[in-house]
Amino acid sequence: NAQFWSRLHQERAGQSVSWSEDRSGVSFYRGDPRPDGRTEGPFFIQGFSQGRIPFLPIHQLLGAIGPLVHPDPKQVLVIGVGSGGTPWAAGIVDSTRVRAIELVDPVLDVHVLLAQQEPQGPIARMLSDSRWRLEYGDGRRLLAKESVRYDVIEADAILPEGSLSGLLYSREFLELARRRLAPGGLYVQWTPTCRSIDTFRAVFRHTELLMPARVMIGSDSPIPLDLEALTNRLSDRAVAEHLRRGNPDFDNYAELVRVAFATGPGPKAGEPLTDLHPRDEFFLNHARRGVAFANGQDAAPDCR
Repeated sequence: NAQFWSRLHQERAGQSVSWSEDRSGVSFYRGDPRPDGRTEGPFFIQGFSQGRIPFLPIHQLLGAIGPLVHPDPKQVLVIGVGSGGTPWAAGIVDSTRVRAIELVDPVLDVHVLLAQQEPQGPIARMLSDSRWRLEYGDGRRLLAKESVRYDVIEADAILPEGSLSGLLYSREFLELARRRLAPGGLYVQWTPTCRSIDTFRAVFRHTELLMPARVMIGSDSPIPLDLEALTNRLSDRAVAEHLRRGNPDFDNYAELVRVAFATGPGPKAGEPLTDLHPRDEFFLNHARRGVAFANGQDAAPDCR
């Protein structure tokens, strides 16, 4: 198996490799050495690159936004661990406790291996610090079965055309997340398509869309978002140091939140994404179908 996964993930001589496999899936990291002694490379889950180490800016922004905007974040739930950037940044406020749920158990095995290779890195910190709890499980099932309420819930959602990704963008999923928010709680998610934005707006009474990162915040209460205050906090020394520990080469997260659109309830211009009709998952968002697709960094259609 090691030889098979090495070849499939295009491992090259000199790279640092960590991988694991079980019945829930396979996770594989291959990193090239950096001058600072760390490694850098893609983090694969189920054969797809789902992140990088050091962490991608969009993943850290997803994790940091909720705790930075919420006035007193105590309990944060992150659905999806991935490369680790979102749960790491979710602990940006010292008073928060972060619970992160990962659907593919080998992802957590790979994190253990990476922590051993870089004992001073952010992954090792998350595994050793009681403020973080990384666990294997189904985040949607957790929302359905448990009654715990969180100040912030964040979904490190996968690419919308990925298999079964529709279950993390659907109206039913967002309604589950909304019911698990504490009073004044915030839900944060990347919304890469116009349909995902419209569906988000249809579920939450109050919404904000941060551009150009295409990150949305939803709540049943007015959202205390002050863009100037947020960008100042992102430049705060302690906050910047935390983010730089996740990615020492990226130092301007304020550029990802230049503009916020107060959107309110959606206009219902189109059919929402649902469990039974995950249109984006079936490539109906593709440019050849007449609607442009964009990720968090690329040019995107105006969904306002």
